[in-house]
Amino acid sequence: VESYQDHFKIKTNKGDYKVEKVILAMGIFAKPKRLNIEGEDLDKVYHQLKDNQEVKDKHILIVGGGNSAIEAAIKLSKNNDITLSYRRSKFIRLTEQNMKDFKKAVKKNNITLLLDSTLEKMTKKTAIIRQNHIKTEIKNDMTFILIGFNHPKEFLNRIGA
Repeated sequence: VESYQDHFKIKTNKGDYKVEKVILAMGIFAKPKRLNIEGEDLDKVYHQLKDNQEVKDKHILIVGGGNSAIEAAIKLSKNNDITLSYRRSKFIRLTEQNMKDFKKAVKKNNITLLLDSTLEKMTKKTAIIRQNHIKTEIKNDMTFILIGFNHPKEFLNRIGA
């Protein structure tokens, strides 16, 4: 892909094309953002919740405050104890429906919400979270770090996106 002032030139193995717009459908091409903390490489740590993933009777930590984290907390709270850790003091990017559903789930299910908190370390059976300068160690069987993805900036810059 080459970018020009009023068009793009696409080179393929079947020929060259001059187009006004390019749509990149990259799917999960990006790499998940990492916290770079001790224990992040343990087998119990995931960066996405698969649609068919069934989990029961676990102590689950979810890190993040976007729609993916909230949807995971809601889904998993039906059969598990959930702790949701979010670094800010309030949610700022949730859809209105997710906010409503999350508030209902907190009232109904086993969700502990820790705002202004950060995950500092994980071991095989616990997680250490800092909130208001206080470290707390919680039981932890699984962790979902749902804080977004690093997009392939170098590639996007190279093609003029």
